[in-house]
Amino acid sequence: MRARAFNILAVSSVLLAVASAGLWAWTLFASARADYASHDARRGVFVGWVISSSAGEIFLARTSGTGTFPHDRAKWHRYTVPLDPEQPLRLRLGLRLPRFDYRDVPIHPPLLQTYWSLTVPYWLLVLIAVPLPAAWRVRRARVRRRLSSGQCLHCGYDLRATPERCPECGRGTMSGP
Repeated sequence: MRARAFNILAVSSVLLAVASAGLWAWTLFASARADYASHDARRGVFVGWVISSSAGEIFLARTSGTGTFPHDRAKWHRYTVPLDPEQPLRLRLGLRLPRFDYRDVPIHPPLLQTYWSLTVPYWLLVLIAVPLPAAWRVRRARVRRRLSSGQCLHCGYDLRATPERCPECGRGTMSGP
């Protein structure tokens, strides 16, 4: 059961690393953004979400507050724009640290707003996602090497003289990876 969970996590981690690396490369040339806004006129409450991918970073923000809002119903807005080719590569790579921002401030006298945002660079997502698949690969290589050389899978003891049970750790042998 643990091996299956580890394999599932390793595959998910590979997918996250590949997706992050692909989006990181894409953000060298373009920027994408999606906005969502909703307003409850009865309660006078609005909520807005923004997710953006630009210049090597992914940005998530939430705004909520009280007061009037220009739209009466929920709306999505999505758009993609090319990045300025004159912007230096060091800025487009997103080689910055993650950032978090929180504000709880009055905007205008009747309008109160709560705002938070999280910005995570893609390089950090790739860095977080890579160790688990690397450990999975090392583990698989160790099991295959021990099976092919007749060693115990658990402790590495030479099992050529006692192929049924390991005299070092007492475990039974396995016939496959």
